Amino acid sequence: MEDFDDLPKMVGWHETKITVPEGQLQIANFKPNYNITFHNNHDTSGLGQKVGSFDFNGPKLVFEGDAAESAKVFIDWASRAFDGRLQEERDKELKACCDLLEGMHAATDGNHNYYLHAANELRKLRGNK
Repeated sequence: MEDFDDLPKMVGWHETKITVPEGQLQIANFKPNYNITFHNNHDTSGLGQKVGSFDFNGPKLVFEGDAAESAKVFIDWASRAFDGRLQEERDKELKACCDLLEGMHAATDGNHNYYLHAANELRKLRGNK
């Protein structure tokens, strides 16, 4: 295709034409697609079925699809995305508690083993032996 007029026009498409001594330079520009699309995992294609989308490309935000199913897909994604962060916070809290208890054990010159025992039990509860 030598001429951009043969290309299909897409949403957000615009052309810039610049005249230069050798002729006219035509630059095709288009806006990226900023849509957010939600897919469930109920088919075997790997991507899932589209259940909804937010369209940010027009003058107004538009949602199309099944809002309840899209919300479920988003919440499932968000909970998986934050699982690692939550585990980091739990591990940090466990370490701080165990450090405090072990410090209390050391402060009593090792005479009160219940501090050490409590730290070890906390680790067992959290699966960190």
